[in-house]
Amino acid sequence: MSKTMIAAFAIALVGSTGAALADGNPELDRSFGAPRVYSAPPSVAVVPGPVASDADARARLQADGYRAIDVTRGNDGAWHGTAIRGAARLGVTVDPQGRIYAR
Repeated sequence: MSKTMIAAFAIALVGSTGAALADGNPELDRSFGAPRVYSAPPSVAVVPGPVASDADARARLQADGYRAIDVTRGNDGAWHGTAIRGAARLGVTVDPQGRIYAR
């Protein structure tokens, strides 16, 4: 192989690596200034609409993957209690707007 062919191959290899990093994936594009994409934290889920009863709060928690739910309505209008998600028992709150918080 001639030196020219080796140099052309090296340039092509380096150029294709840069193109692979600029494929639109924010995790790979950090060096190119692309914005990072963050998903909503797993501890907050939003189900549209107001929560009117204990049964509604339980249904929203079940739809979000909780089981063994024990909630009661507090003075602030939100439902507070505990539930199991995966293998962890968590404190949960369902606010009157339907947002679910886990702690």
